[in-house]
Amino acid sequence: MSFPTDIQGAEGEQFNTYSTQTQELGQALVLRDGRKFRYVENGAALLIVGNVIQSEAPGANFDELVTAAAAVGAESITVTTGATAITKNQFNQGYLMVEDDAGEGHIYRITEHGATGTTASAEIPIAGSVAVALTSASTTLLLKSQYKDVIIMPTTVTGLVIGVAVAPIAATQFGWVQTHGPAAVLTDGTVVIGQHVRASDGTAGTVEALDRDGSAEDEPEFGWVMSVGATTEHSMVYLTCE
Repeated sequence: MSFPTDIQGAEGEQFNTYSTQTQELGQALVLRDGRKFRYVENGAALLIVGNVIQSEAPGANFDELVTAAAAVGAESITVTTGATAITKNQFNQGYLMVEDDAGEGHIYRITEHGATGTTASAEIPIAGSVAVALTSASTTLLLKSQYKDVIIMPTTVTGLVIGVAVAPIAATQFGWVQTHGPAAVLTDGTVVIGQHVRASDGTAGTVEALDRDGSAEDEPEFGWVMSVGATTEHSMVYLTCE
C-alpha cells in the first residue's frame, strides 16, 4: 500500500481554511510552479498573512517519562504522565521517542488516544509496532506534531520555524502555511537582495537580514531575498524551510 506524500494542487487552494480537519497534519501541497505548503492546525490566536509561523513550544512535562516494558510487535506504549495531564488526542499525529536505555533512538508516530490525568498510567497507541523491545528502564518523550497548534513566531524562537502564513487562519482552524518558494514576508529593518534572512529578534513574525560578519546570530535562517521591501512592509523571500 502506498500513500501520496504531496498533493498536486490548483492555484488558490493555499488560501482555503477549514473548520474541521480535512488532511493529515503536515500534508504537503505543491503548486505547479514548485511553491510548497504544509497543512496545519492553528493554536489560540489568528495567524496573520505574511507572518513567520512556528510550532508550539514543547511541553515541559512530557519528556523523560517512566515507561513500561513493551515487547517487539506491541502496538501501544504505556508511560506515566508528569505534572501535566494529557488531553484527548493532544499528541495524535505527533511522536513518541525513546530517549534512553532499551530501544533508545527509535521514534514512533502516535495515533488517536484518550485523556489521562497527572502522574497516571497512559497507554499511547502508535502507528505500526514496537521495533526494539522496551524495558522498565527505558524513558520516553511525547511531542505534538510540529503542525499542530502553530503560533506566530515570537521574538525569541521557542519552537521549530514552520513557514509563512498565506491566509488568515482563525484560532483552532485548519489551513496551509508556505514552506518553500517565493513568498511575501513581513520585514523588520533593511534586507539585502540575494542575501539570507533570519527570524527577527526585534519584531514578532518578521524576518531581518542575516549579517554573517556581525555578532553571533542564533535565530534560524530560512530564505533568500528576491525583492526588497521597506521595514514594516513585505519583501519577496525565497523560502527554504524545507
